[in-house]
This record gives sequence, C-alpha cells and structure tokens, in this order.
Amino acid sequence: MRGLVVLLLLCGCADAQQSGIEGIAIDSVTRKPLAGVHITLHTDKVAYGAMSDRAGHFSITGMPPAAYALLTQFNSYVHPAGEKITLKASEPVIGFVLQMTPRAVIAGRVVDEYGDPVRLAQVAAIPAVSEHSGERGEIYGLTDDRGKFRMAGMPGKFYIRADPHWRAEFVPSEGSPGEATLPLYGTTWFPASESKERAAVIEVAAGHDAAGVEIRLARKRSLTIGGAITALDLSGEVFVQAYRTDDSTGRHYTLSRPDGTFSISGLSPGSYRVFAGQGGGPTRLRSQVEEVRLESSDLTNVNVTVVPAEVLSGSLEIPANTPHDDLTVRLFPHEGAAIPKGGHIGEGGAFQLTEIFPGKFRVDVDGLPEDAYLKSIKLDETEVPNGALDLLRGTGGAKLKVVVSLNGGAVEGTVVGDTQQALVVVAATAEEIGERRFQSVAVGEKFRFTGLRPGKYRLIAVNAKQYSGDIAEVKDDFPRAPEFEVREGDRIVMEARIAAKP
Repeated sequence: MRGLVVLLLLCGCADAQQSGIEGIAIDSVTRKPLAGVHITLHTDKVAYGAMSDRAGHFSITGMPPAAYALLTQFNSYVHPAGEKITLKASEPVIGFVLQMTPRAVIAGRVVDEYGDPVRLAQVAAIPAVSEHSGERGEIYGLTDDRGKFRMAGMPGKFYIRADPHWRAEFVPSEGSPGEATLPLYGTTWFPASESKERAAVIEVAAGHDAAGVEIRLARKRSLTIGGAITALDLSGEVFVQAYRTDDSTGRHYTLSRPDGTFSISGLSPGSYRVFAGQGGGPTRLRSQVEEVRLESSDLTNVNVTVVPAEVLSGSLEIPANTPHDDLTVRLFPHEGAAIPKGGHIGEGGAFQLTEIFPGKFRVDVDGLPEDAYLKSIKLDETEVPNGALDLLRGTGGAKLKVVVSLNGGAVEGTVVGDTQQALVVVAATAEEIGERRFQSVAVGEKFRFTGLRPGKYRLIAVNAKQYSGDIAEVKDDFPRAPEFEVREGDRIVMEARIAAKP
C-alpha cells in the first residue's frame, strides 16, 4: 500500500511537469536496508533531500526535470562521489537502489630517515585500481604531533603518498626572488620511494582497517628548471609553476626576478609541465603550458610567454522546446594546469566564457538530454573536429557556435568475461579515451552509452582488478577492440568482451 501511495505522489508531480525519485538504501556488502541515510540531490541552483526510513525506503517529490548530483551522508558508510541522476518530466525514477559501502580505514605514521615523527604531513591514498566510474576515490589525511594519521574512504587497492611540505607554496632560497628550493625531504610513496613506479600497493576491504602503514621519507635529488618570461608589457612579479605530469598535486612555485628570469630547484628527475601567470591587477596574464623533462642535469633555457586573458563568446543552437535554463557550455583543458571554464546559456542561446588563456580544450555541454550530442562545433566558420578546440594563439575575437542534435546513437549490451567487474568505454580514437566516461559494470550485467555522434567507434572492456588507473593501458587495447559504426538514432546491441591481459 505504501508503494502505491509513493507512486501516486510521484505521478501527481508528473502531471505538473515535475518529477521525483523513490528507492531504497542498502548495505552494499550485506544487501540489508539502512535507516537514517541522508540523501541530497542538487544542482547549482536548488537542492532536495530525504532520509531513509526503517525499511531503507526514501522518496523525494516535486522536483523540476534536471540533471542532479547525488550526495549521501551516513555514519561509517561512504558512497562514490560524482554520481548524476537525470530526472525527466512525467518520468519519475522508481526503484532506485542506493548502495552504501562500509568505509575502509588506512592508518599509520610518517617518519624521517632517522625514524623521528613528521608533523602535519599530508597523506594521500591514490587508487591503484579504478573501480568507480567518474570518481577518483582519493583519500586524504594529516599526521599529528606523533606523526600518526588515520583516514577513511571507499575500499580498494591504493598507493600511499606522503607530502611533508604540502602547505608551502614555495620556499625562498636565502630570500632571493625568482628562486624556489624545496626542503630536504620531498613527496614519498610508501614505503620509502620518490617514484610511484616503485611504490607498494595497500589493499583494504569494506568495513576493515589497514593499520601500521609506515612511510619513511626519502631524500630528494636536486635538479633545477629555469629560464625567462616574455610579455608585451610585463610589470610586477610573475608566478611560475612546475608540476610533474604523473602527479599534478605536487606543484612547485616561485616568483620571477626583476629581469624576468626564474629558477625552481629541488626537483627530482621526471617529466614536468611549466607555466607562468600574473593576477590581482587590472589585467591578468597567463602562459600556455610548456612540457619539459629533467634527466640527470638542470634545464636553464625554458622560455614562457604570458598574455592577457581573453573572452570567448558564442551561441548554442538546440531544437525548439528543449529546456535550456540549466545548460552550461564548458571548455575542458587538455592538460591539468588550467581549470574548466563554463558559461550558462542566456537569451537566444548566447553564452560567454571569460578568462580564456592559450591552450587546447575540449568543448562540452552540461545538462543535455540523454540522447543529445554535439552535432557541429565551429569557431567562426571553421569546423572544430571532435570538439578539440585549439586556442594556443588565443581567441582572436572569434565566435564559437555549438549545434545540438537530440537524435544521438546508442550502444548497449552485456559484459562478458572471466572476472567479476569490468570498466567499459566507447571511443572514436585512442586519444579520446581519457576524455570519455568509463562505466563500471559487473560481468553479466548491462552497459549502455547514449548520445553518440555519428561515426566509427570502438568498444573496450578491461578487467577492473587489473587496471592500474593508467589510461595508456586502455589505449593499448584500442586497436584490437571491435569497431562499429553509429548513425543518427541508431540503437546497437553488442557484447563487451573483456580484453585479455598478460
């Protein structure tokens, strides 16, 4: 009877072009219902919430159709962040199963080379296996006065990293501007390595603890990146940042000298991205990203050019009667130095993206219906292939035009293989794999990709337990994956067979 009442309530909302959700919260391990789980669905503008009852049931009604982010809160349980639920008018979501996972705990301490405790070091658990689509799953903690840490999150396999100087933006060398040196100890991977490639893996199950994880900080080998900054009109200091391509959280900063030169010391061998910028004044400046590699000697001839921020305006063309109040055009950088830029759709489909600096970007639109895809993207009259926008020379006052179709293709089917869990992705090129959203699917269960632009694609499935998180591994499988062609409105059914690994 209760289920009938909920359904009638939801149907009443549908009559008013509203929607809702009804479901049950359960323990992902025992499959038993959970009472008292806080559930929140929100957009940038509104939020709706509920709490599960004794039977684990919850319902939220009277919600406008939109794409909502799901947040949960329940003591000693976690749920992967980033999950989206799209509610459509007259189509409430019924029977939704919210799986809450007993949290896993990682505990230990950080010491220096002599075994003495290190206070206020940031400890991070980085997933060695990506099992949660759309969720990085990183866990963070800080050491106390005894060098001890304790952090909780999703279960899985992790690399553990300690950063003893995570709060310091840069450490001046004898007060000299333009130079930054890092202290004796740098970022260290468990148990005692400055390289992730030589790190050990810690596995912790749901509801269990992994205790006694001791990280002994490694001494840094000191190399330097230096060079000069070029600008049309450079006044004041410019910050310079360098970070490793395999660890974007380890960022090293300095300020330019009066003559525009800079140097960052205390770096270990590896590949780095370097860029410069200036903020706080009437004109913000930024450079494009330069990729360099440190081997056994210093680099002293890295030159970066800073330019003012620009504005990129444009229009979004979408079929009539399609809601567009919550649509946002975004530019996603091809490298991690910049943050995504977004602009809401205004009157007549117009949008404006501000503070655009030189770089390469991928164009996307948030909040589109399920079957929608970007049919055409043009910068002035020049077609932008696959949404890859090259602005290395700036915007030049050009206008961006994005045309949306609601007749995208779809591919769905069953995952086949001899493991339990797979990561599935559909991509047109190997380079596109890193930009596509993976789906985590149990073997024998269904996957589904919608909103595909017409063209040729490959369907790739990998064993989630063997995937280390390196996209290059999946790219290696791309040439061997089955190819299929999608036309407008196609509904394709096929198997996703897990690629064999050595």
